[in-house]
Amino acid sequence: MQCSSWDMLFKNLHRRLEEYNNSLPAMNIVLFKQAMEHICRISRIIQKPCGNAMLLGVGGSGKQSLSKLATFLHEIQW
Repeated sequence: MQCSSWDMLFKNLHRRLEEYNNSLPAMNIVLFKQAMEHICRISRIIQKPCGNAMLLGVGGSGKQSLSKLATFLHEIQW
């Protein structure tokens, strides 16, 4: 789904994050612009057949949480 503004994207991601938190163990994610960009990138990658990515960064940067939310958006089981 394409969003025309950051506000629209934030509202959609926040709604889906609430759905995630209601159905699975809660994640406390702050959806700032860079986090939303990463979720969009991960989502785009996992939509492709055999899509995979190596996520690099320091521990505690939210790589696993953002990946879990992106897979939840596409209803992928992990």
